[in-house]
Amino acid sequence: MRLLCPNYYAWDGLTAGEFTIENIAQLSAKALLVSSTGARRPIREIASLIEERCPNWSVATVAEGGRMAMPTHPQVVNPQATTFLCGGS
Repeated sequence: MRLLCPNYYAWDGLTAGEFTIENIAQLSAKALLVSSTGARRPIREIASLIEERCPNWSVATVAEGGRMAMPTHPQVVNPQATTFLCGGS
């Protein structure tokens, strides 16, 4: 049963301190955000904001998969990740 308990520490990373687009844009690490065309509007807007304001981020949109695209649609997501990891955008 212990494995089924919520992971409160994961939420701390999102709620502790300032979590703004300006703070995210200052991160020097490169990152890849993969979202689905079927994502809900808030997710699409966040992805658009990150694409506009975060120069070190690459944003890829896939046609299928929804919020669980990585584990359920690896055939769609993996090519995006491979391109990113091999130096593409």
